Amino acid sequence: MRRRVSVFGTMVLLVVATTAAGAQAAFAGDGGCREGQEQAFYNAWTKHDDEDQTAKHLYKMVDCTVGQPPGEGS
Repeated sequence: MRRRVSVFGTMVLLVVATTAAGAQAAFAGDGGCREGQEQAFYNAWTKHDDEDQTAKHLYKMVDCTVGQPPGEGS
């Protein structure tokens, strides 16, 4: 049950962040960052079942979506 709640919360955060980014995400220019983090998020969630890695890649994917790729500034 705890895992389901955390996965549901994670998905809600993703939807909110993606919606908030809106048009900015469409014109961000670097889709590779977001796509790479989406794949890493998916792998951590489904294949490795690692909640810490799943959360880490979710946060990085949100950063890419809002135009602040991880490792590029603070």
